[in-house]
Amino acid sequence: MKFNEPAVIEESGDTFRLTVKELQVAPDSVYSEKNLDKSKGTVYYVKYDISPIVAKGSFTSTSVNGLWLYPSFKQGQTAKRMYGSTDDCKSSYDKLSVGQTGSGCYIYQISGETSKTVTYANYDHRITWE
Repeated sequence: MKFNEPAVIEESGDTFRLTVKELQVAPDSVYSEKNLDKSKGTVYYVKYDISPIVAKGSFTSTSVNGLWLYPSFKQGQTAKRMYGSTDDCKSSYDKLSVGQTGSGCYIYQISGETSKTVTYANYDHRITWE
């Protein structure tokens, strides 16, 4: 899929529309802000929109599993998810009703080769945006 194209995903009884907007290399300031060693890899922001279609319980922009939505990487590379936010990468935690849209952003540090795509992979889906 191309960035900004939505995918409809069913997961754990919820159905939602996920649109990965962009994969952004974080500015150098993130390394000091998050106390990270730059030699351990590049920090990326995965920015997305999410809209619940069917929600069994409370649904927020971070209801999409951040370990299943990540910058793509190859075998031998290491990937580490950072929790929290930065000035350039924030998520809304407000409850979303069916039909509403929220925005989210996940932070990852990945070693080695530059990532140019984002993958969502759970037990039933494997979707890549580029």
